[in-house]
Amino acid sequence: MAGAPLQIERWLNAAQKERGWTDNTWNRYYELLNTVFNRAIKWKTSGVSRMAVNPMAAIEKKTGTKKKFETRVEEPTEQALIAACDHLNRPQHRPHSRLLTWETVNTLRERVAAGEQQSKLAAEYGISRGLCCQIIKGEIWNPSKYRTGTKGDEMRRRLYAAFDLGLRHGEIVKVQLKHVDFKPIKVAIEGEVREVLAIALPPAVTKGGKTTGEIEYVYAGTERLKLELAKRRFALKRKPEAYVFGTEAGASVKTFKRMWRELFKLAGLDYGRAKGLTWHTIRHEFISRNIENTGDPVVTQRLARHKDGRTTQGYIHARESRVMAAVVRLNQ
Repeated sequence: MAGAPLQIERWLNAAQKERGWTDNTWNRYYELLNTVFNRAIKWKTSGVSRMAVNPMAAIEKKTGTKKKFETRVEEPTEQALIAACDHLNRPQHRPHSRLLTWETVNTLRERVAAGEQQSKLAAEYGISRGLCCQIIKGEIWNPSKYRTGTKGDEMRRRLYAAFDLGLRHGEIVKVQLKHVDFKPIKVAIEGEVREVLAIALPPAVTKGGKTTGEIEYVYAGTERLKLELAKRRFALKRKPEAYVFGTEAGASVKTFKRMWRELFKLAGLDYGRAKGLTWHTIRHEFISRNIENTGDPVVTQRLARHKDGRTTQGYIHARESRVMAAVVRLNQ
């Protein structure tokens, strides 16, 4: 193992040059290898560690410069995202043939109506007689028979989960109906009794739970989210295993990465990790709004479900309008 650190470092440097890694990416691979080798030291076979030393200890990390973004997803942007969900509820239809377009289909129907034989036209257009017959009967290439999709409704619920619960992407897709306690918690706010629904997230679902083994709780207090949860309860009744933020039918989804990117595009947002705007930015917004509303870092940390307050601090970003207002108030 004497030459292992040098070989590993050379491999990392070569990969960085070939793939165009930044120093931060180089460091992430360093950390990954460091974790693997540490685990190998802990694992033992017949009482003997599989590795004696961690070769990464002899390699210095690069001085990366992590770019810090202060992006906020403020209310107008939030409303634009919610409005864009309607565009995702589009008819679920794919063309039945690469050889046909709406223009050729309409021409085909007109020619059959004028008395031409379907078999002859099918041969002319390079399609089967069965397909030609379906077109003429209106069984296919017929907008009235297209089924409207529910992707927009699904994404709207996920937006509520991100903005109102602060759930991560991986947590959203794992919330099941059985995790929601529909017996509300009564909360008195300024003399008015409000209701809050608790959602218990098992350790296997959350980022922190995988380390601590503890259940984490999030709380639905907004009217829009409580209404959506009630709708899901009714639609998925007697299905405790159904996924609240899965498909309309309650089936699980592994990811909705493609859908949130399309949603951001429909909302006219210039998104991307390099731009400081991704789905996870909404979690930053949730935490920033909580510190604005409460002024209490302890409460905010609890709602963020962070073990360390310094982590929460990294998620808090000031509104540009408030920063400018503070500057103007210096006149006073």
